[in-house]
Amino acid sequence: MGVTRVLLLKLLKDITIAQYFLTFHERITSQFSNRQSKAWHISTKLFRDNKNAAVGTPKLIHSLVFSNDVGKVYCLADDVMIEAEHELETILSKLKNLWSNKKSVNFEGFSYNIGDFIVRTIDVKLKGILVEVIHHLNHLNFS
Repeated sequence: MGVTRVLLLKLLKDITIAQYFLTFHERITSQFSNRQSKAWHISTKLFRDNKNAAVGTPKLIHSLVFSNDVGKVYCLADDVMIEAEHELETILSKLKNLWSNKKSVNFEGFSYNIGDFIVRTIDVKLKGILVEVIHHLNHLNFS
C-alpha cells in the first residue's frame, strides 16, 4: 500500500505553460541522474443526458482513462465516482438517444520512476501542471 497526492501547480504570469512544463521536466531528469521518462496521458470525455437536456439541468458523466491503467475507465456522475471496464464508454457511445459525447480532451505528460516514488506530470492547458506523486511503502517497517 502506498500514498498518492495530486497537485495543481498554477502558472506564474511571466512564463508560458510550455516553458514551465519543459523546465519541470529538465529539472527532474537532471537532478535524478538523467532519469528516463515515459510518455503518459489522460483521456477525458464528457457525456450529457439527452433526455433531461431540454427540461432543465442535464445530467453529466465525466470519464477518465489513464494510459497506465489499461482497460479501466473512471466515471463521475452525480458526485459518485465508479471504476469500470473500458467497455462502459463503448456502451455510452452506442446509447446516442440517451447520452451524447459533448467533449473529448487528451492531456499528455511524463511519468518518472525515482526510487520508491512515481512522479507523473500532465500539461493542463491554460491552467498549469498537474503533478501526481505516488510513494510505495514497500521498504518501510513501522514496527
